[in-house]
This record gives sequence, C-alpha cells and structure tokens, in this order.
Amino acid sequence: MKFRLLVFCLAFVFIRISYAETPNDPAKRRSARIAGTYSYGFTVEEHHDPTISPITGGAQELGPSGSLYIYPETDSTVLFYFDISSGFPSYNVGTLYGRLLIKNNKGIYNYKLPGETGSCKLSFDFTKKHIVVKTVEGMTACSFGPNIIADNRYFRYNGAIPEYVKSGTDTIIFSTMSPENYNQSKKTTIP
Repeated sequence: MKFRLLVFCLAFVFIRISYAETPNDPAKRRSARIAGTYSYGFTVEEHHDPTISPITGGAQELGPSGSLYIYPETDSTVLFYFDISSGFPSYNVGTLYGRLLIKNNKGIYNYKLPGETGSCKLSFDFTKKHIVVKTVEGMTACSFGPNIIADNRYFRYNGAIPEYVKSGTDTIIFSTMSPENYNQSKKTTIP
C-alpha cells in the first residue's frame, strides 16, 4: 500500500512538473526553439558602398530586405517584430510589433486598425531554418506603407534569443514591453 502511494505521489509530481507554468527563463520555454533573428534580402549597411553614387551605380542592386525578430514569450506564444524596407530607389520602411500563438509550428496574426476597411492577417510557417510569412488571401497588406509587404521567406541567421530591438529612436525590450503597451504609446490599437 505504501509503495502504491509512493508511486502515485511521484507520478503526480512528475506530471505537475511537466505541465508547470511557463519558466521565467525565456531559453527554457518551448517556443525558444524558434526564437532568433531572421532576414531576407540585403541591408544597406552590409552591401552599400557609400562612395558609389545611387545615380552612377551600386545602390540599384539593393532590393527589398527585411528582418524578423522572434522572442519566446510563453511556451505557446512568441513576440515578433518586423523591420522591412522596399529597397532602392524609395527605401520605404515598415515595422510591426505583435504577439503570435504557435500551434504545430504555425501561427496566424490578425488585427484591424481603427478607420481601415480591411484587416491585416499574416500566416507564419516555422521550420528549423526559416519562417515563411504570407498575407492571408483577401486581406490587406497590413498598412506598412507604399511597396512594403511582409510576405517572404525569412532565413534564420542568429538563433540567440533577441533581448531587444531598436525601432527608430525607440528601443523595445521584449521582456518588459508588451506589443499592446508599445502600440498604445504610438497611438495605434493593434491587438
């Protein structure tokens, strides 16, 4: 009888530990396996020779580029931040900070800005080496601005968990700044 009670107690403790709340250490969260910095295209800083004029050559080769930062918020959610550029000649820029629920290595992000007719809906498909992001058919291009879309294959070039990202003059510290608070401070209401 005591043996059965001991086995039951040990099984209960094991199950409890297995399904415990999200660990405080982001690296121990289940979503940490997909965390990191992803990108596509080239960045001006890495590939533009400032001695070459855009008129005479060099900068024309810089096409669209983008970075996608993934931070493990809980075992099943991540925070993400897009920083996208249209490239030469306009260099339009778009950014987006949000939260994504991950199920079976996939996620859907959906929001609607006040005063807009359409909704932004992005699908994320995670693999070990990249993330494929697509605008869901029939939805708008997420109000990034002229010639800016998130749709692309973002290749993982750094698997370290990003602690922060610089956004213009702001610094977003993932562990302390929620997307809701950041976007509210920017006078938008993105869920």
